[in-house]
Amino acid sequence: MGGTGGGFGRDYGGGRSWKRDPVNTLSHGASAMKVARLYYLLLTDRLVAPDLKAEIMQTSPDPGIGHKFVAGLAEGNPDAEVNCKSGTWTTFHADSGIVVGPDYSYIIVAITDDPEGAQRLPKIAQAVDAAVRKKHVR
Repeated sequence: MGGTGGGFGRDYGGGRSWKRDPVNTLSHGASAMKVARLYYLLLTDRLVAPDLKAEIMQTSPDPGIGHKFVAGLAEGNPDAEVNCKSGTWTTFHADSGIVVGPDYSYIIVAITDDPEGAQRLPKIAQAVDAAVRKKHVR
């Protein structure tokens, strides 16, 4: 992801980080817009070949976590499939994902600098999901 404002440069193998975030020199930062763009490119087959897309989507349908967006959707829409990636660093809480229901799908991303962020993100997911389902599910 080019440009400024965040990137995906973390090297979890212990080597040097590649192209640190130009804003805070973080090794694993990304803006909400860049994360949403990544998911959009993935969903519209402009990121990887369709067979690789299927493999990527199969790696995250069961995130194995019960907090943030997953918790909010489990309470408000337990039938939704959630492909997500979340993270926490000090007071920063982030969650992102692709939510798929029977008649709809959407991308959801939120990043907050708030000590209570982990408790607020489930409510954000519920509000977004309710609005999407109200518009698209008949």
